[in-house]
Amino acid sequence: MKMHVDTASDLQDVPHERIKSIGYYAVMFGLPIMVIIIGINFWVGQKSEEARKWVTHTYEVQVALSLVLSTLQDAETGQRGYLLTGDVDYLEPYLVAISQLDGIVAGVQKLTLDNPKQQQWLKQAAFLIDGKLKELDETVMLIKKQGQESAISIVNTGKGKRIMDELRSLISVMQAEENSLLTERNQILYKNELLARSIEFVGFILIILIGIFAFTRTRALLVMQSEAEEKLRHMANHDLLTGLATRRLGIEYISFALAEARRHKSKAAVLFIDLDGFKAINDTLGHDAGDCLLRGVAERLSHCVREVDLVVRVGGDEFMIVMTSINSREDIARIAQKVINALARPFQLADENASIGASIGIALYPDHEQEPDALVKRADVTMYEVKGRGKNHFAFAADE
Repeated sequence: MKMHVDTASDLQDVPHERIKSIGYYAVMFGLPIMVIIIGINFWVGQKSEEARKWVTHTYEVQVALSLVLSTLQDAETGQRGYLLTGDVDYLEPYLVAISQLDGIVAGVQKLTLDNPKQQQWLKQAAFLIDGKLKELDETVMLIKKQGQESAISIVNTGKGKRIMDELRSLISVMQAEENSLLTERNQILYKNELLARSIEFVGFILIILIGIFAFTRTRALLVMQSEAEEKLRHMANHDLLTGLATRRLGIEYISFALAEARRHKSKAAVLFIDLDGFKAINDTLGHDAGDCLLRGVAERLSHCVREVDLVVRVGGDEFMIVMTSINSREDIARIAQKVINALARPFQLADENASIGASIGIALYPDHEQEPDALVKRADVTMYEVKGRGKNHFAFAADE
């Protein structure tokens, strides 16, 4: 059987270092990307947390401003109830409200320290609150000292209402300022979170691409390495010049043939072939012509055998054919004669025709030997006996 073999120059070994380098570069590129993504996400997260705090802060300012107005309205409600009924129980919400106002205004002042405009407006609001509280206190005191009519006359002047209207307007301006800040800060928060998600997505895609690249390149290199190792195994077991099996592979196949013969109660044979006239052609036409002739011999031998047989180049101009699953000597003799006839046809070597012959010694299992090496040696000895009797024919080893 003829098998294709590449030359040694075609076999490029794929070292493990190339596969390791892919993992190395994948880590070298992937790790910094992960670190950068984590770093940027941390930075964006800090910014987002800061923006989120400012959003919460803005809501707190709005609530505090609303509380200023509602507390003052509670005080006014308590004052009006007392004014209309003279019942001191109505003064409770009034007293509670005025006791809380200072703390509430101080809280607003603290919350708006970052905003000079709000601080300025708060000063105006504090002035108006102070004016309203004085108006409320004055009416409460007048009820106690002079009666309801004096207090109602103060209320009817509309001074308190004007103060409250002005205060509501001012607080609306302050809340509008906070709403503007809230919109701005919500946009910053949204952009930061969108940036973080985008960076995570891009980083995820990059890492996937690096993983796919590393996987595909590693897989390709492993395939190349497997093919290279297969070619190296082929080279170790096959002759580089002819592509035929080497003697080592031939011995292994003989062991297989003997095992098959034992199992099936059949025969196995080794045909040892030496070319007649090869040395003269090699010496006269040159080694290139000799190599060409040997390749031609290998090709013709491969066409003479069955699929189950193996053609081996032993070395130089010596060949073997290992046959298995043989039923009779006639089958072997037929193959041997076919080989002699095939090699007897002239070979075209460049511009020259060359003719050779073949001497074939045949040893059988179990007739002649029981072990692979002994079978080869017996066939070799028989081949030399054939040469001594005139060459270019075949003979079986003498039976014991």
